Amino acid sequence: MEITPINSKLKSLINNPEIADVKFIVGKNKIEMYGHKTILAISSILWKNMFFTGNWSEVSQKNQEISQVVIADLEPKAFLAILHFSYLRDIELDPEITPEILYAADKFDMQELKQICLTSIVKTFTTRTALRLLEKAIKFKQHELIVTAIHYIERKSKTIFSRDKLFDKISEQTTEFILQSDNLFISEQRLFQLLVSRGKYLCLKRKIKPTPKNIRKALGNLPKLIRLDLLGLSGLKEIYNSQMYDLEMIFKRCLEIADKYENQIGSNSEKSRKVLVTREKLRVDEINVLVLVSETREQYKRDVINSIKHQGISLVTSMDVSRRIPTLEEIKDYDSIFVFSCDPFKDPVEMGNVLADYVETNRGLVICSIFALENGEYGRNLKGRIVNEGFLPIMKGRVISHQESHIGKVEVSEHPIMKEVTSFNGGKFSYRIDAKNIQTGSTVIARYEDGNVLIAENRKEDDFGAVVVLNIWPISDEISTNGNYWLTSTDGAMIIANTVQYASTI
Repeated sequence: MEITPINSKLKSLINNPEIADVKFIVGKNKIEMYGHKTILAISSILWKNMFFTGNWSEVSQKNQEISQVVIADLEPKAFLAILHFSYLRDIELDPEITPEILYAADKFDMQELKQICLTSIVKTFTTRTALRLLEKAIKFKQHELIVTAIHYIERKSKTIFSRDKLFDKISEQTTEFILQSDNLFISEQRLFQLLVSRGKYLCLKRKIKPTPKNIRKALGNLPKLIRLDLLGLSGLKEIYNSQMYDLEMIFKRCLEIADKYENQIGSNSEKSRKVLVTREKLRVDEINVLVLVSETREQYKRDVINSIKHQGISLVTSMDVSRRIPTLEEIKDYDSIFVFSCDPFKDPVEMGNVLADYVETNRGLVICSIFALENGEYGRNLKGRIVNEGFLPIMKGRVISHQESHIGKVEVSEHPIMKEVTSFNGGKFSYRIDAKNIQTGSTVIARYEDGNVLIAENRKEDDFGAVVVLNIWPISDEISTNGNYWLTSTDGAMIIANTVQYASTI
């Protein structure tokens, strides 16, 4: 005789009035759902206290056999998921209601389920879902999810805020929360445009004419969150022409701004301009960079780190991956990672896997192709997921050397990596990978004179962050004084520093 698994028996009891000893009145429609106190008490200390201490006002005695609990702030579908997990210690999460399940798990002190929900939600973050998830996090007062969502939105703001009508249908509370952020990589003028769009939408929804006065009234206090001090000339003209602010209001706001900065730094006008930075400019001195290096020569490490610091980055940590490969938990909080190698990696497969994991957290990774992306002839190349699953913008290739090479055609001149870059000479050795073609969906930013890729990027907004390959040997002629390595009279340090700074804003 086959024995029925206990889970099958328990599953049959979920929301089953038969032998139930507690009835739940759930949601605004007051749907009746059923449970069993002892099973629920095992799942949560809060359930246990609720049912067996007699101190909970939510519990009323319907009769001698069944108690009644009113749960007005949850919908039945979410509460059914709570019951399912309580009975079976298992759950299939519907992305649409996972934030509400998270709220319920928090409410009933079910820490395991809470962590499962948080992990699941973070995996569903894309540039199209982040605002909706932030709104749900705010609605259900989930602080940890709010922080995660706003941090994602800040890092992806250039893509997210490029879409029109973004503020139209989200709540005023969510819009206010976003506008209060100091770390949006987007112009204040663009935020103002999205706010005006929201005002027009609200006017049409309320069936009133979208005049400047009505738009301003529909937006409530939100226009006050636009930082007039961060607007350039075109932005101030747009503000003025919109008639959303009268001249008195603009002048008053300017006086408030002047007073604010004078109180912060004193009346020294020479310093004031350094404080007036736009939201879209990341404070370089706050970028936290990790250098993963497989190279035993300390002077080589110092040389690369000095290049990374060329534009003001100061927080740089290095780890020797010729001896040990770090875990994702150890590296996930760095703003960007820079990889270069001369010696073999301790475990090239594990190294490739953890780098892929890092990029999938929507972070930016910079890899110097020498020798990480050589085709295996030197036995120092990366392996694992970062190579095999479409993360790299270029394929592995043979090493080219002893052919002095200069920067050639710049394919994307406006790219942040190319800012203030006018020259590059790889030196007499000019180590690089033979790579003229790129992977599908990737972008060549600049090439060498011979057509080989110098800088390329693979960036997929909804799948992972970005991988930038610098097809160079990153050591300068400060180390090799006979001109074998890239020449410091050219812009190698600028390229390295710009690339790291760019990767940190992904």
